[in-house]
Amino acid sequence: VLTPELLQDLDHLIPHVMQTDRYALRKRFGLLLKTFKQLNGTLS
Repeated sequence: VLTPELLQDLDHLIPHVMQTDRYALRKRFGLLLKTFKQLNGTLS
């Protein structure tokens, strides 16, 4: 459950993470997407 307090924390956290770790985040997300596609390929 997302409480207003938690949402507020996320509001502060997200821009901070985006600024500091955008490249690493994008890289990790790309890896996740790649693995997901591979999993989809093996499942279908």
